[in-house]
Amino acid sequence: MGQERTALVPLGVAAHDFNEVNKDSPTSNGEFCLTILDAASEPKATRAILESLSNEQGIHVFMELRGRHQHRIWQSVQELEMLDRVTCLRDVGELRLLVAQTNLIVLSSHKMTVRTVFLEAMRCGVPVICQDIAGFDMLVDEETALVVKGDWREPLHRILHDPDLAARIGTAASELVSTHYGSAAQIEAFEAAFSLI
Repeated sequence: MGQERTALVPLGVAAHDFNEVNKDSPTSNGEFCLTILDAASEPKATRAILESLSNEQGIHVFMELRGRHQHRIWQSVQELEMLDRVTCLRDVGELRLLVAQTNLIVLSSHKMTVRTVFLEAMRCGVPVICQDIAGFDMLVDEETALVVKGDWREPLHRILHDPDLAARIGTAASELVSTHYGSAAQIEAFEAAFSLI
């Protein structure tokens, strides 16, 4: 398959069965857990997120940390004295169930690729805070996500302190992903794209 067609490969999304989830999940101890995907791609944005969270109590941050700017992220964590509140992960794709059970997904990069682990978390009702990302049509501000317009503190504060807002955004995102990004819908779109060639 040529490079120009790889973007057309369907992203089937699976919904996890949470009746079988381990009771020792990251959110079972009362902590608010959030996951920052691709945290090292934009160190300044990740630093701003960590600064916004540094004075919040009862929050644990999982960060997907890979790439050449990892040392800058570690330096930020140390400077903000958050070592006991941050867990770094190499590739969250291998920890899908963990990501789907966190309370919030944060996309610090404005140019990442769509990943099934991210769509699966949305399908499970995890709310999203993100920058404006080209091509991420599933992220509609105030509907299926909160889109950051400069300062990370305000949207993070809103999600952390307004569970009704978090639930509304998570539910809308879940419905959108299950309707438009399920395997059947993706295969249909894939076949339609190739029938035009």
